[in-house]
Amino acid sequence: MTFYCLYSSPHSNPDFAEVLSLAADEPTFLGGDFNAHHERWGSVRRDRAGRHLASVLADVPGVALLNPGEPTHVAGGVLDLSFVSRPLDAGATWELHDHLASDHFATVITLPVAPPLTPPRPPRWNIHRAD
Repeated sequence: MTFYCLYSSPHSNPDFAEVLSLAADEPTFLGGDFNAHHERWGSVRRDRAGRHLASVLADVPGVALLNPGEPTHVAGGVLDLSFVSRPLDAGATWELHDHLASDHFATVITLPVAPPLTPPRPPRWNIHRAD
């Protein structure tokens, strides 16, 4: 599984197509402060970054947005977004932490990922030659 944590400054001109395309091809979590406003994820306004991100998200069907539309900024904006590959979407949960915050609320994301299978370790002793 791959994790990406992003920050996009409010005045940047980001291109999210590449990273969302990567997330569509392998198990991926992509989260961060996107500073992208669009009503699709609960913002009350749109901006250029939000229109671009919503357009890219529509073009990459293998990626799901986890946010339910709750504000992630203390002033009420939805700036922090969480995306996962479609197979991880089933059973994933997203919620705001009950007391961790700065000017953004902390989010708690739980993904339905099985622990990796590790091969058994070789025995420490050669018991086949024991007498």
